[in-house]
Amino acid sequence: MQIVSFDLCGQCFGMDVGWVSDVHKLDRLTPVPKAPEIVAGVLNMRGRIVLALNLAQYLSCGGGEKAATLMINVQYLNESYGFLVDSVTDVVSLAPEQVQPCPHNVDPKLASFARGTVRHEGRLMTILNVDSMLENMLSQDLMHCA
Repeated sequence: MQIVSFDLCGQCFGMDVGWVSDVHKLDRLTPVPKAPEIVAGVLNMRGRIVLALNLAQYLSCGGGEKAATLMINVQYLNESYGFLVDSVTDVVSLAPEQVQPCPHNVDPKLASFARGTVRHEGRLMTILNVDSMLENMLSQDLMHCA
């Protein structure tokens, strides 16, 4: 499996490369009135409206020390979403047996949509299950964004 690794709040995360439609520098976002805090704004990318999501806010990991500079775009249920991240570091090839269950001390919210963890370049990378994470975001946090 191929994993896009990225940094957020000083931690290493990853997602299956099949989810990633593109990665780009963050442009000006248009604010969305009355949106939940995890909605950073929207932008028009090649004629598609992309809802930018503040992943640091969603994971409650801070992110206040520096503003995200990149956005990883994904498609989910025929809609475009962008995750704000600090940096994209690599595309990593992993064998499925390398992925271990999340440690017991991981935040329960994160553990609910993490596929597992893997040791990569001396760091612990949490691999996110994008569809369950977006499903959770849409059902709980974004339902009232209208």
